[in-house]
Amino acid sequence: MPILTGKEISDGIDKGLITNADKKRVSTCSYDLTVGRVFRDGQVIGPNNPPAHQQIIVAPGEVVTLLTAEELHLPNNVAATAYAMNSQSSEGFLVLNPGHVDPGYEGPLEIKAINLRKVPFALTMGDPVFTVVFDQLSQSTSGYDKNKALEETIRAVRKKEVELTVRSIGELVAENGPFPTRDEVSKMIRDQLITWLINTAIIITMIAAIIAAYPIVRDFLNKDTTNISTQAPNEGIDKSSSSNKSLLEKSAPLTIGGKEQIH
Repeated sequence: MPILTGKEISDGIDKGLITNADKKRVSTCSYDLTVGRVFRDGQVIGPNNPPAHQQIIVAPGEVVTLLTAEELHLPNNVAATAYAMNSQSSEGFLVLNPGHVDPGYEGPLEIKAINLRKVPFALTMGDPVFTVVFDQLSQSTSGYDKNKALEETIRAVRKKEVELTVRSIGELVAENGPFPTRDEVSKMIRDQLITWLINTAIIITMIAAIIAAYPIVRDFLNKDTTNISTQAPNEGIDKSSSSNKSLLEKSAPLTIGGKEQIH
């Protein structure tokens, strides 16, 4: 898929590829989309909503929802890919949802961004926030079929921002949040440590019991071996004596009337 050049993008702007565009933001093969509206605490800050001219201070760890000032109007044979601005990312203001834009899409792009710096970040309307690249397809598609009017898009984004959007990293680790709090993590570590100590104590106790029982078992086995060795020769002697006595009785001469009788 060939990527549109800067000149092709400029020509496309004349034909309605991007509305509310400034050709000064066209690069060699991309266009820098800018901040048009900011959604915060259920409020919309934009061209018709003061204080649009003022800087918006994004606190450390705060997540903000944005809409671009420009609107894309992609033909059915042109797709787009939006990338985070390197200049913003390097300063710690990170766009969370860059990605693909389907052919036939019409409207602004919604952006989720977070301030990862230790200090507040000043955001002004018109600041570049997305770099978009356009791809010419080999043939036309059926096109994106879920386009909305701008006002409907603003209402939908505002509703979603109020109901679903996490406003800061702190909310993620707050009580009842999806991630454990610091106290919960400490408790989990403490419980794991106690379990490990108990298991270790049980193992050590079993080893000590085996070591203590070994001399007793050894003496018992040695005693049985000694008894067996002592009894075996005596039993042999008794049997031999009995056998010899029988032989002597058989071989002894029988005397009858003073004469020996030979059997």
